[in-house]
Amino acid sequence: MVDETARVARSAGHRNVLLLGTRFTMENGYYAGRLGTAGLDVVIPDADERETIQAFQEQASQGITPPDAAAWFAALWARYPECEAAVLACTELPGLIDADTAPLALLDPLKIQCAAAFGFAIG
Repeated sequence: MVDETARVARSAGHRNVLLLGTRFTMENGYYAGRLGTAGLDVVIPDADERETIQAFQEQASQGITPPDAAAWFAALWARYPECEAAVLACTELPGLIDADTAPLALLDPLKIQCAAAFGFAIG
């Protein structure tokens, strides 16, 4: 999944990506390391931002849409202008982010993996 996401990012011409996900995903190094090995510069949000993203993710996993999430993510993009894309490495995040107003490409690894599996299946 990570390798396919990196391939899609690179083929779209992205070099700098903002990695978003659960705190574990953002901090443990696996996801960032694989993206980096594929030639991407990976930016991880700062500790306070990771804490907020984790809180949003936990609420979303319980079916609660935090009312301030869309505005918070809109402000997040402005803090990372060097990033051309954001990797949404958590299944709840796409539902919290307004893709129509995001100034950078949003890469959803789950959708990317499904598209790759479908492409493989149909040959």
